Amino acid sequence: MFDSNVYHDKSKIKQIFAGVIICTDGNVLLGMKKRGFGSGLWNHSFAGKVEKGEEIISAAKRELEEESGLKVDENKLKKVGYFEYEFADKSINSKIMEMHIFKAEAWTGDVQESSEMAPSWCRIAEVPYKDMWADNTYWLEQVLKGQKVRAYFLYSDINSIGRAEVEIVESL
Repeated sequence: MFDSNVYHDKSKIKQIFAGVIICTDGNVLLGMKKRGFGSGLWNHSFAGKVEKGEEIISAAKRELEEESGLKVDENKLKKVGYFEYEFADKSINSKIMEMHIFKAEAWTGDVQESSEMAPSWCRIAEVPYKDMWADNTYWLEQVLKGQKVRAYFLYSDINSIGRAEVEIVESL
């Protein structure tokens, strides 16, 4: 989705991820990552890898249920973000992470903690950006306000953005 000149290392392969942001009445459901890549950080969505043969939107729905206990109707999910993440240091992540984010304002079930995530409601005005991945400061507020975002981020290390290309778009 980006011109090849944007990439730090054009030889890297992409790994596809999908997730869902849950919002209602000025609140967003964040997830504290308990284990794995990004542990100790608040996440804006409940997301994970798209399995072989799985549709992207189906993976987003599955990951939400696995990590939060909530169920959503795929037909009511709205795509709000397309992101590509690359790390200059291949030892952090050797692939380009292609992330598809959907937003849900209706769901069923009760929020439940999983082995991977501890969900917690947060007022949108109080999102703890300092305890999240650094790229969130570039785009999350816009998505929570109803806009759609397409972006590429090159992390110079695990905590710092070396380069960012972010744009508000009409459709994804």
